[in-house]
Amino acid sequence: MTCSELMHLRYRLFYLHHCQVDYLWWRWQNAQRSTRLNAYGGPATRGSTRNDARLSDNLRFLGLSPDLPVRDTMDTSAAPYCYRYE
Repeated sequence: MTCSELMHLRYRLFYLHHCQVDYLWWRWQNAQRSTRLNAYGGPATRGSTRNDARLSDNLRFLGLSPDLPVRDTMDTSAAPYCYRYE
């Protein structure tokens, strides 16, 4: 295999992996939706030991999409995502 072919394979595996992570997150969230829908915490800065992450923190999309607060992205069945697993 060439380097290009290996990178192409990794690219596909990357998306399969993240789809599975997303699905497991959705299952975990929906097991106790009333408490887990807004379960978010930990360090807001890489390398920090402070538990200062907040739902009001902004997710920066670097111009690809408008920046959003974390709270607006926690529910995959609501906007901006609007999808559900069956």
